[in-house]
Amino acid sequence: MKKKYFLKWTQSLLFLLIILTGLSVSAQTPQPSFLVSFPENPRNLTVCNSSSLLKVRLVAAISSTTGANVTIQLPPGVEYVQGTIVKTDGTAALTITENGGSLNAPQFLIGPNTFQAGNFIEFTINRRATCASRTASIGGAKFDDKVTVTIPGQGTGSGTSSAYELFYPVLSLMQPATQTNAVLGRTYTRNFTIRNGGTGCANEVSFSIEYPSNGIQQTRLTLGGVSILPTSTVGTKSYYTVTAANLPGGTLCNGGELVFTEEYIVKACSPVTNYSVGWGCGREPASWCQTVNGTA
Repeated sequence: MKKKYFLKWTQSLLFLLIILTGLSVSAQTPQPSFLVSFPENPRNLTVCNSSSLLKVRLVAAISSTTGANVTIQLPPGVEYVQGTIVKTDGTAALTITENGGSLNAPQFLIGPNTFQAGNFIEFTINRRATCASRTASIGGAKFDDKVTVTIPGQGTGSGTSSAYELFYPVLSLMQPATQTNAVLGRTYTRNFTIRNGGTGCANEVSFSIEYPSNGIQQTRLTLGGVSILPTSTVGTKSYYTVTAANLPGGTLCNGGELVFTEEYIVKACSPVTNYSVGWGCGREPASWCQTVNGTA
């Protein structure tokens, strides 16, 4: 009889503990402020070549009188293009505006202050990839976007997009063959080739040529028969940029190549020419994501 009573008492106590534990967990787990989803898979990015869209949908899970703050954490080297936040759908009264943060983690404000559970908003932003994203990709980084929505003092909601791909060019340089049996003062021609073996397209290709002082005098540089002039010359080094207007189809993509022809006068024995080729988010070598060197 005592055993039966003790068993019932133990079962009742265990049941009570389960209920209390459930209430405690419920009390410690606040309801999310917003449900975060992504109506479309985020679009892939090509480093230093235009931008692409991220589309987000936010549905209010609770009502608020203080508005809501949105933070979008982008992967390393990926940046928000300022001024590109656009509301594409949602409850008519809801708005979304920029609210500081950084280019890698921009912040936005959902207004007005008062909104109801069930109200929703869809919006897009443009993002672009810098050289740092290429470095992160080579290091094995995963590319996805994390959205966090907070109603001050009431709760937080979050969501992570599906992963997307990062593309970038991989340039190689086929330097000119050695000029043999040259005669001083005579004009010669030679070719060098820049090729893209990467998954991403470059919309500009930059390079420099450094001739030895009083060793070689360049008389003409052409690409497909069209003269290419330097953008600047510092000392014995000249800098060039092939813009989209001079690239086949406006870009240099996988398998594409540029064959340059140099015309030059040999003015001294055994001169060496140095080449540097690169692409990036700017034309200056300091802005290149990749640099390839060669000699002739």
